[in-house]
Amino acid sequence: MNRHLLICLIPLLLTSCRTPSLPVPIEVARVQTAYEAARLMAFEARLSVVFEFRPHWWRSAVQVAALGHVMVNPRTGDYSLVCFSPSGQLLFEVTRTNGQATARIEIPLTGDKQESEKLLSEDIGRFYFDLAPAPGATISQKDRYLVFRNSPGKDWSEYEYDIVTTRLVRKVICHDGECITLAFEDYQHYPSGYYPSVMKLTNHKNRYTLTLQNLSLRPAR
Repeated sequence: MNRHLLICLIPLLLTSCRTPSLPVPIEVARVQTAYEAARLMAFEARLSVVFEFRPHWWRSAVQVAALGHVMVNPRTGDYSLVCFSPSGQLLFEVTRTNGQATARIEIPLTGDKQESEKLLSEDIGRFYFDLAPAPGATISQKDRYLVFRNSPGKDWSEYEYDIVTTRLVRKVICHDGECITLAFEDYQHYPSGYYPSVMKLTNHKNRYTLTLQNLSLRPAR
């Protein structure tokens, strides 16, 4: 074998034989810097909404499509989301102001209506708030992703970031053995900064998914 070719191949061979390594400190610092400087500007967006609900595990899923408008203030934790069917029928309206959430839901959910409204308002808030791990999270690396895990007790949460883009791509919240998973995809540059164009929440316990896709986004007026 050509000597120069062998010299070039050695680093590749060594790399392919390595066991998974601990996260590189400089990469961790880049991701932490990115989420610590996360967007704090209030914004509003037009979006499409797909709500998919399975009343029982053996039943086919019920799917509802809607058009919506959301206003979010990351500094205060306030938000308001209203969604209508293509024919103009109100499907749900959820608002949180000063930590108090109110909701009106006209889509099918099992159980107590008041409890369902509280559940949906909390889940929608997960799209827009608490987008960074708490201090002291353990850090691991899976391929090109950094995973920050908080587990103060039996409950735990994970935040997964793309090392290259430093964007949050996945968030998991688990309580009493039941998990909620959120995926953040296709980040785009809007006037207010970079935001995921598509966000999907899966509530495994309550058997529903909620998918939001931004159609437009701008600073709040």
